[in-house]
Amino acid sequence: MPDSISGTAEPVLDSPRATAQLTALKDNLPAARRALAEDLRALFGVLGVKVRR
Repeated sequence: MPDSISGTAEPVLDSPRATAQLTALKDNLPAARRALAEDLRALFGVLGVKVRR
């Protein structure tokens, strides 16, 4: 993943989509999966993408 979005991405706060609250990640996630989930959350937040289960 490019350094420009890894760990530095902030959610778009002026978007109505930014009001959704994400559930906490499980405590027992392996480190690699936790890192991937955090990167995806940051990326989706910047893009304003909303994902539902």
